[in-house]
Amino acid sequence: MTIRALFFDIGGVLLSNGWDREQRAVVAAQFGLDATDFNERHKLAVPELELGRMTLDEYLEQTVFCHPQTFTRDEFRAAMEAQSTPHEGALALARDLATRHRLYALNNEGRDLKTTASAPMASATSCWRSSRPPRWNS
Repeated sequence: MTIRALFFDIGGVLLSNGWDREQRAVVAAQFGLDATDFNERHKLAVPELELGRMTLDEYLEQTVFCHPQTFTRDEFRAAMEAQSTPHEGALALARDLATRHRLYALNNEGRDLKTTASAPMASATSCWRSSRPPRWNS
């Protein structure tokens, strides 16, 4: 059997989960957001963000900056992006495999956030699926 391609998920495999419940809770607390309000707004906006029909700026406008804030978009976005950290062992394996196989990184995060979070995977090709995975525990 010949391996023609390998597919990796990014969040939770090559990198930590970038903007899941736990990460959102950390950033919401850091900036003093009302967690209930933020989570309700997130639930409404995230499908559009993940499908690429909403930019990260539009998402932030609907979820965070719909109320006056004492911090900037750049500060909030930096805190979001800081939640995504590399899984060095998985990245090393992917880099090694990339010398012998085609690699594709699949992800369901919005294009704006994915571009930053995927930077360590520069040697692989990213594919924007424009579809959402099934959610069992949204």
